[in-house]
Amino acid sequence: MYKKILLGIDGSKNALRATDHAIKLAKLTGARVDLINVIDFDEARSEMIQTSDSELAELRKQRYQPAVDLLTENEIEHEVFVFYSNPGLAIVEHANDNDYDLVIVGSRGLNTIQEMFLGSVSHKVIQKSKCPVLTVK
Repeated sequence: MYKKILLGIDGSKNALRATDHAIKLAKLTGARVDLINVIDFDEARSEMIQTSDSELAELRKQRYQPAVDLLTENEIEHEVFVFYSNPGLAIVEHANDNDYDLVIVGSRGLNTIQEMFLGSVSHKVIQKSKCPVLTVK
């Protein structure tokens, strides 16, 4: 069934809930779970102005480390990928280029108007991914 799962991580509570689902699926299927953390260009630029390089690296690691810790505790094979790009597009590109069986992302729970103006990473992933996508609230 699922052998390779891609898990989008952004440091949010929804991403940790998505991690829990990824762990459950991996235990059932024996899948590996790769984490992807995509730092938006605008956010990266803002952080670089306000923070030293060592602090910046630590801040970014804090976004995905709780998920890594959960996967490690549950003995789930995993790898971490960090990119600087548009989050939705980078997740889709990485998933499609690397033949993942499933993508799991958290949803911020935007209403229709917020999503229309702000966009939604999960919505972009659902639209453009070649494989199934599980969105966790």
